[in-house]
Amino acid sequence: MPVWIDFEQAIAHNKVIVIDGHLTIGRLYNYTTSAQEWNAENITFTESRELAREYSANWDSRLKVSRTFDGHGLGNWTRVKQPEGSAEKVKECWRQLRLSIAFLLSRWPSQSWQF
Repeated sequence: MPVWIDFEQAIAHNKVIVIDGHLTIGRLYNYTTSAQEWNAENITFTESRELAREYSANWDSRLKVSRTFDGHGLGNWTRVKQPEGSAEKVKECWRQLRLSIAFLLSRWPSQSWQF
């Protein structure tokens, strides 16, 4: 899976998902098990092609100034040894994200979503 780094901003902190060009899911919700089960999180579901276009355009604008991550040229970042089991942790994060999205969409009544 390609990974890009946006070097123009200190932190990219968007928590937005656009699905099928019309459903935008976002706000302050962390896509984690603890957010889903224990936290008081804030999330919205908005069906709007216009809003989805705006978020997609923002993502595209950040992508244009980003570079692909190849593990080189990141200064001090490249000297940090990857922790043992980090690949498994990334896979687990993706699994949790998929479960969290499926959980959220199961509460969205207008459509049947499958992941």
